[in-house]
Amino acid sequence: MRQLIIFLSLVIAGCSAEHSRNATLLKAEQLMSQHPDSAINLLAAINTDSLTTEADSAYYGLLFTEAVHAGGIVMGDDSLIARSHTYYRHHNEALLIRSELQHGIALYNLQRTQEAITLLKQVEQQADDTDDHVRFLLYSVLGDVNDNANNNAATLHYYHMALDVARQMEDTERQVRTMNNLTTTFETMGQMDSAAYYIDCCRPLLANTSREVRSTALINEAGYRLHQGERQQAKQLLQQAMQLMPLDKGYMLQANIFASEGQEETAVGMWNIARSSFVPDVRIGALRSLIHYHETHNNPEQALALSKELNNYYNELYKQTDAAAVIDIQAQFDRNSQQRSAMRTTIWLLAVIVLLLACTLGAVLYHRRHIACLHREIDELNQRYLSWHIDEELLSAPPVNRLHRLADRGQAATSDDWAQLQQLLRQQAPDFLARLNAAASLTPKEQNVCLLIRLRFIPSELAVLTGTSPQTITNMRVRLLQKLFHTKGGARDFDARMQEM
Repeated sequence: MRQLIIFLSLVIAGCSAEHSRNATLLKAEQLMSQHPDSAINLLAAINTDSLTTEADSAYYGLLFTEAVHAGGIVMGDDSLIARSHTYYRHHNEALLIRSELQHGIALYNLQRTQEAITLLKQVEQQADDTDDHVRFLLYSVLGDVNDNANNNAATLHYYHMALDVARQMEDTERQVRTMNNLTTTFETMGQMDSAAYYIDCCRPLLANTSREVRSTALINEAGYRLHQGERQQAKQLLQQAMQLMPLDKGYMLQANIFASEGQEETAVGMWNIARSSFVPDVRIGALRSLIHYHETHNNPEQALALSKELNNYYNELYKQTDAAAVIDIQAQFDRNSQQRSAMRTTIWLLAVIVLLLACTLGAVLYHRRHIACLHREIDELNQRYLSWHIDEELLSAPPVNRLHRLADRGQAATSDDWAQLQQLLRQQAPDFLARLNAAASLTPKEQNVCLLIRLRFIPSELAVLTGTSPQTITNMRVRLLQKLFHTKGGARDFDARMQEM
């Protein structure tokens, strides 16, 4: 099954101490992505009786199942991962998604199709909340499940989603592995142009992939070349591929080429190798070719034996994967999900209606109070208007205009200018001066700066009129903020507080 090859690409995020304190389990986690066989050996050496906490036992079950699946092994039962799944359902949401995914894979391998697909679809609903590694594995497995059921549309959908995740991860190995799957699917569908597109996409990435992935890509291209009648190019590609890693599909294609060139004995040997393949299309193709060969060479007994073998294999495939059931289970799950979503929407709308009614009732009760508040606000606005009117008179007073002109000409203010400014504020803003004098004891220059800021003079004007540098003015404003208001902040914070006085 192609899904067992996909598992080799699994990379699980590092487990923190909150998940487990067992050093061996943590080391196995680190080995998982690149060396699943080493992880299995490490985990197999653990005496499970030494796992003193329920958390460690659950973590061991999850890691061991992940390592077994990553190594392409089918577990005999789901009891180990089922215990981990049950534990994480109540204790750890992040690891729950991982355990659900692995439990679904185990159930599918055990031909418990409905339970498996239900779990996998549940994980799919939570896919946005998982990391890229889990999402890639999920979509790859769902692609394989639908591929085995000959549900081509769903197969392409999930493989394309897996490819999108691999591209987001910038993981070349996963990208090429998934594009190999897409190529094979399009070949099966007879859409050779689409197959050629993904073959072209793979070619520049092959140097950065494993030997198995490169060999698969080269074999896929060889199959396309044969379809195009380019036998010589196909032979060269197959030779390169089989040197990297001999694969069953490669034996099958080479056998077909040898048979077409009259080297039938060599072809028979390779078909016999391919007839043991775990890939259904390769195994069926090899058996059919062998049956045809023995029928045409007057070997009826061997042809009959191979025909029985082929029929038995068909029956085995049918028992393993009921395509109609797989498609129906997924469709039913999606319908149920839509119904649940519709129910949630209905409940949400009812809640909104109730809330709106409550708000309307509250608005009616609030109306009388609100009118009273409006009257108070009108009074406050009247007071503000009087204040703004006073500010307009201050800002346009002759002493203020004279200071603006002096600042424009770059001249400092004289003592008479400061005296006139003081007199103006005593007459028109006595409360301001009173609050300023009560707040702290100020130097004459500090008081002059406060008056200018109250009258909306800008920092550059302050520097000119007081005969100091802009930086000195900035530093003084920061000090005055602490001195007058007992708070820390910037020069602009001081300006805002001063203009509000």
